[in-house]
Amino acid sequence: RAALYQEPDLEAALDNRDLHLPKKVDIDGTSARLLPLCANVRSLAPLSVDVFLLVQQQRALALLFLVLSLINAPTVLERLQKSDEDDVFVRTSLGYLVAGSIGLGHVLWHAAQMCLMLIWCFVTCSKTVDGWRSMHHHLLEPEDYAVWINGLPRARTSDEIIALRKDFLRFISSYGDVAKVTMCRWLFPLSQYQRNWEIQKVTVREMLGIFYRIDETDKELRHRQWMRVSRAFTELEEAEKTLHDETRRLDISGQLPGTGDAFVTFHRVEEAERAVAKLTGESSEHFYASEHIYPPAVISHKANVFVGDAQQASLIEEGYLEQHEWTTSLFAAKAPNPSDVNWLQFGATVAKKRSQWLKAEFLIVLLLLPSLTCILVATWSQTEMNETYCSSVENGRGFICFMANQGIGLIPGVAFGFIFGFLPQIVENIEMNNLTTEKVVTIATRLATFQTLNLLLAPLGFLVIFGFEFSRGWYKLASGPTVMGLLIGAVIMQLVMATVNILFVLPQAFVAIVHAIPPLHSCVSGWYAALARDFPTTSAVFGILPVIGRFPLSQETLNEHFLLRCPIYVGLRCSDICVPLFVAVSFGAAFPMLYPIAILAFVIGECQDRVNMFRRLHPLPVLSNDTLVRLICGVIFPLALICRSALLLPMLTPHLEDVTSTLRCAQVIVLATCFSAGSMLVSQMRVIWKGSEAGEGPSKEEKAYPTLDEFEAGSKEKGARLSERMKDGLPHPLSFGGEQKYSPTGWLSSHLNQLHLMSNESDKASKFTHLEYNPLPK
Repeated sequence: RAALYQEPDLEAALDNRDLHLPKKVDIDGTSARLLPLCANVRSLAPLSVDVFLLVQQQRALALLFLVLSLINAPTVLERLQKSDEDDVFVRTSLGYLVAGSIGLGHVLWHAAQMCLMLIWCFVTCSKTVDGWRSMHHHLLEPEDYAVWINGLPRARTSDEIIALRKDFLRFISSYGDVAKVTMCRWLFPLSQYQRNWEIQKVTVREMLGIFYRIDETDKELRHRQWMRVSRAFTELEEAEKTLHDETRRLDISGQLPGTGDAFVTFHRVEEAERAVAKLTGESSEHFYASEHIYPPAVISHKANVFVGDAQQASLIEEGYLEQHEWTTSLFAAKAPNPSDVNWLQFGATVAKKRSQWLKAEFLIVLLLLPSLTCILVATWSQTEMNETYCSSVENGRGFICFMANQGIGLIPGVAFGFIFGFLPQIVENIEMNNLTTEKVVTIATRLATFQTLNLLLAPLGFLVIFGFEFSRGWYKLASGPTVMGLLIGAVIMQLVMATVNILFVLPQAFVAIVHAIPPLHSCVSGWYAALARDFPTTSAVFGILPVIGRFPLSQETLNEHFLLRCPIYVGLRCSDICVPLFVAVSFGAAFPMLYPIAILAFVIGECQDRVNMFRRLHPLPVLSNDTLVRLICGVIFPLALICRSALLLPMLTPHLEDVTSTLRCAQVIVLATCFSAGSMLVSQMRVIWKGSEAGEGPSKEEKAYPTLDEFEAGSKEKGARLSERMKDGLPHPLSFGGEQKYSPTGWLSSHLNQLHLMSNESDKASKFTHLEYNPLPK
């Protein structure tokens, strides 16, 4: 119990925070201080290459929309100066123009904007992808020493895996000096027992925190609270025992099968590269598994029970069991970063992934159905109101109708935040992905798709009602869900998130001030402990309040107060960029006010990134490919340009001066834009479909790579001083972020001894789920 609980210490919590957050180290290495929030944006690169490149793309898009805003500013200001009965959004829109007011020059003006967008899209995408590859190309990372092997026999139990690893190690050692091997098994059935153990551990810590804050003279109250601690600790021991028992039961019953994957870590980078080149070539090696590994089908009906290794030889001699030679082709690829492996869902079968995907899709439909239904109902009612009540503007009705038309934007705007809160949880906890990269890309794609659909359903619905004609009535009704929807969804909701970030920093100040004054700390912590002890329901409700809702009573809770884990953060931020980009580009020709709104959204987004990365977030996983950075300018931007081209022609047609020649010119512009954007989209999708490679590893011109031991030694010393001392021997900068070994983290420590086979002597005694071991002695 003493090892489980530790009194909260503010200095220890700050040290833990400073250990993970970026710091500026003095030249002599004696002290370090956190980077300021206004630090250079390149300071984000060592923290997360993906966040840094997202910020760079965000800045490039903000600059593009600033240029477009300045281009459209004279026209918008001219329209605003005219007095008209229409509202401000209609006057600034394309619908304010009268018939025959658009000539060839105006069409070419729109063509110049689309040409600028195409060039910007291509240059930004190319620069971003090159930057991602360059940063990984010149950075030596743990995965450069490792190889991901797939295609091994799917052994079912620990005994079978022990037999399999001997054959596999003998095979893979021919490619080089093997340092570590991690053979993977299906962990998901243990997730509920692991989660229950973690919940019970938090409960025990809370109970102990309350106990130590009861006055020693109140023996009766201390006795009652100690009984609660004892019950909670008993439940914790039961949860731990259940975890061990279920691991053993599921292992024996074959419900924790091998995934057919192994991560092999070599002592040298060249050996890993050689293994990947050999196993991915046309002459892929064939792996032979000895008779110790066999499927149940080879057992004769006379021996209808599963037999062990000791009985196998006699059964083969007697003819009950056939000698089975299992030969399979292995496939190798560069291993992902250890922090990118999603151990809990790693190795899910195709059937399991499909069933979980269908379940997630069903829940997402249930999530979207109320929002889309409300939008459709509001669209119909808004049309009726404008045809009846607002048809004749009298005595202030114009202002009421304007407010009502803009009020429809509240529905998609609020639903924007609603989807943002729940959809990532569905994807993260229900869908099955081997890597965090896959999950992050899925979350970004789903959020961007459904939030954009949520924002654009109303204007497209009004377009259907008006018979696909962009009349002034359409501009009056569509301005609310388009302009106000984006303003509320992308700007107001971002401001809400920024407020949440501020409310995260404020509790840190509140806790720090309380800890700095010992009498105040004793009084406040005692009050929170008494509230949790005597009124647990009231304490839970009070915990919802920002800043002062909760007060940490243990060291672990205090550490979590200053540091947040959010591995899917990059996916969330990517969707925040995609939605304003798609809406502003698609409908920017109709509503130029969308450009400054998108700029405001991007500015708030960068402020969020700075607060989160420099003050709040635990280091993010290292993504294994560049799919996410391609998504914004390689997929969403071209799609938005195609959508803009499809809408531009019917938008301009009612206002053309010379229908024949001008319309022909507009058609040529639309077709050229669609072809260019479509070609870029197809090329990017082909790269994503084939699978973007995780960089090219270290520079191929340099061959003096440090060994794995030197790399791990550099990781322990955090890199700065070691790299300086071994500057001549280390041609590449080292990566010191994230996990360095291929093994699941966060498991019960005693359970890890059961889950991992750490040495060769424990072969017969250990039952394990993932096994990581050193090679057999030569």
